[in-house]
Amino acid sequence: MRTASNTKSRGTMHFLLIKEEAKVLGVCLDFNIIEEGKNILEVRKNLENAAFLHLQTVREKKLSDNLLNRHASEKYWRLFELALDYKAKKEVISATASPYFKNKPALVSSLV
Repeated sequence: MRTASNTKSRGTMHFLLIKEEAKVLGVCLDFNIIEEGKNILEVRKNLENAAFLHLQTVREKKLSDNLLNRHASEKYWRLFELALDYKAKKEVISATASPYFKNKPALVSSLV
């Protein structure tokens, strides 16, 4: 299980895009948000928008930091870690980490 480390002021969002048969599955690993579709770019855009909206809502409504640490299933974290080691290239389309800070927009940097 992952430990809580994200706060409203700073943290990192981890994104994973994987192929599952005829669809693309996108997962924000830190917020346990999942998007699916047929188009890679659409899934990625929808996932990032959902994650940023989640972060914005937690900040604006002064909700618990626990909502920024609702980790996805361990199987997705394992795929993310494998992708970093380039061992899951057939399944994983993209694995990214996006740090965020209170007064700066998040930057998405592609790791795979």
